[in-house]
Amino acid sequence: MSDKNQRIFITLCLTVFLVSGALLPGTGHCEKLRFVFLADSRGESINDPVNSDVLRAIVDRIVKLPDKPAFVLFGGDMSYRGNIDGTYTYQAWKDLFKPLDDNKIPLYTAIGNHELYRHEKHQETAGLYLENQKEYQKVFTENPRNGPIGYDYLTYSFTSPEGDTFFAVLDPYYLTADEPTYDMSGTIDPTQLAWLELQVALTTATHKILFIHTPYYYVDGGSTMDPTEPPGAPDETFTNLWRLLDDNHFDIYACGHSHLFSRKTIDNSIPPIHQSSPPFTWQNNVVQLLNGTSGAGGGGETVFSVNPVLWHIKSDIKTYYFSVVDIDGSKVTVNSYKGQTDADGYEAFDTFNTPPDAVTPVTVQTSQAGLSFTADGYPQDTTQTFTWLPGDPHVIATTSPQGVGHTRSVFTDWSDSGAFPDWSDNGAMSRSIIVPDTPITYTANFITQYQLSTAVSPAGTGVVSVSPSAVGGWYNAGSQLNLKDIPNLDYTFLTWTGPVANPNSAATTFTMTGPATVTANHAGVPLLAAAFGVKSGVVNARVWPTILTNAGKQAAQTAKVDGLKLTQTYPATGTPCKPVVTTALPLVVGNIAVGASATGNVSVDFSGCATGARFTAVATYSAANGGGGSKTLVNQFR
Repeated sequence: MSDKNQRIFITLCLTVFLVSGALLPGTGHCEKLRFVFLADSRGESINDPVNSDVLRAIVDRIVKLPDKPAFVLFGGDMSYRGNIDGTYTYQAWKDLFKPLDDNKIPLYTAIGNHELYRHEKHQETAGLYLENQKEYQKVFTENPRNGPIGYDYLTYSFTSPEGDTFFAVLDPYYLTADEPTYDMSGTIDPTQLAWLELQVALTTATHKILFIHTPYYYVDGGSTMDPTEPPGAPDETFTNLWRLLDDNHFDIYACGHSHLFSRKTIDNSIPPIHQSSPPFTWQNNVVQLLNGTSGAGGGGETVFSVNPVLWHIKSDIKTYYFSVVDIDGSKVTVNSYKGQTDADGYEAFDTFNTPPDAVTPVTVQTSQAGLSFTADGYPQDTTQTFTWLPGDPHVIATTSPQGVGHTRSVFTDWSDSGAFPDWSDNGAMSRSIIVPDTPITYTANFITQYQLSTAVSPAGTGVVSVSPSAVGGWYNAGSQLNLKDIPNLDYTFLTWTGPVANPNSAATTFTMTGPATVTANHAGVPLLAAAFGVKSGVVNARVWPTILTNAGKQAAQTAKVDGLKLTQTYPATGTPCKPVVTTALPLVVGNIAVGASATGNVSVDFSGCATGARFTAVATYSAANGGGGSKTLVNQFR
């Protein structure tokens, strides 16, 4: 059979099936099937409702494909408004696809939100309109009519001629009345979900593909012109839909709405947007194919809410996209094309297979249980094994420190169970990886740190020195520390409270085996100061009153003057005289209460010293319980 005849036969097989509305059993004849998916061709104003130049170029390119597709499916948002000043835009848009009709290529559609908008007498009219929906149903009668009652040509399904592939189209905006307030993301009503569930239960197809206008996983965060405008977010009904797709091994969720290209295998690293309790994970790698720029947008104004590399996003300026899907036995291959307004300029830029040829189990964990990390930005709090595609990029990351209270875990580096990857810095908390062909485990390594708190008692009576020092008192488990108590002058060290090596030594060591507080306990001591009072007596028995004052925290016990040394400093010439202290020293002056003074009279023989001689006097003093010292006074007369 020639290629031309084979393509005609494939088309006839599909057409017969659509007309019959029955699920045909496998015949062994229609082994291959090709179709094209594209969406969002609308213009940006009522004066330019459809980007006709781009759409014509894409249609021309589709017609020129070397293997003619069995059908083309458009994913919604065909025109800026479905009704402009009383005129519906559906047929004019449909006429742009006449080359498909000329080449016997059926066109099927999924309704978008813009189909339901209207503009009346140069004034925007907010809302979704039932009359628009009814008119849409009148125009797009090529769509199958096997959906729920009332959903004619909006919700439908069909199966490839030999029964190998099941296709379904849903309408997230289904109206029973005008809707002045609406969510652009729409919703999956129970009628459609129950209908789809029944269709899936009845089919024996190997492959299953869903077409719908809106994404489940949004990848854009709005426009740079108005970043505060959210792109919309799916409600919980989309999670229920995706659960049906995942449970039944759908290959592709094909959508538009966002004006860009993105394709992402939704593996078990990506949680449902609306999580249930207890939580669940996806298991069967359904691919979200978002191809929402066959005229709309044209790139350059999008900010992304996800990593554009990981989500295979393309949003080049004035660039438009469509996807060619080939089904061959057990394999679905998607080649996506990009270009501008020249049909011959469109070229393939992205290719993927589903189900994938292979997946690699990739385990990501932390060296200590209970710590968190992220995989492609999604948080995880326990070891996870992901089924990722070999060669795909992913990002694993963690945070540091982690923990509460006085124990924490601090990140050190990443390691893996195989050959270490070519990372320029495995100590960075965020790592980009390329999935290998063989199973691998990535481990975020952490060390435990404990916090050491030091104190003195009574508070404010000194400081504790810790060596080595650490910000915040955080030390690695097992660290050996040197502690030294430094009391204020009027206090003395007594003992340590806490698990130190020697509690009775002001200088000791400590091992970090857990969070701890160590306290240096102090006792107050006397703090004596000396001064000379008014001198009296004869030259050979001159009395120097030595006044001791206690400014400390304890009474000075048995305070005494221990010594008095006099050195002549004037006159500086001649032979200096040598005064003789005749009082027996040390001289006890008694107990001195805090804040009190006591005087010890010390006699000195100044015989042979000139009347004008001057001296430097050094008095030493002490108490039985400490607080002693010395006092030097200069320029003292005899």
